[in-house]
Amino acid sequence: MHNLNSLTIQEKKILYLVSLGFKSQQIAEKLFISPHTVKNHKSNICIKLNFKTTAELNFYAFSNAALLQDLGGVQILILQDRNNSYFLLILYK
Repeated sequence: MHNLNSLTIQEKKILYLVSLGFKSQQIAEKLFISPHTVKNHKSNICIKLNFKTTAELNFYAFSNAALLQDLGGVQILILQDRNNSYFLLILYK
C-alpha cells in the first residue's frame, strides 16, 4: 500500500479532488492556486507514491476514492448548494 502519510495536506487535498474527477484547472479554482501549482503537486505526489505517470495517480485516486475521504488527520468533503456551486470543506482532526 502507498504511504499517504508522506503527503502534505495540500497534496492530500489535490489527491482527493482528483479522485472525484476534477481536472487541474478545476482543482486550482477550488483551492485558489494556479494550475501550474496543481501540476507541481501532482508530480510530487507521483514521486512520493512511486507512480511513473499521472495516469497511474488518476487510477489510484479513482480506485481509492472512499479511502481518500479521510487522509491521516484531514477529512475532505465536497458540498453542493442549491445553485449547483461546490464547496470544499476540510476538517482537521
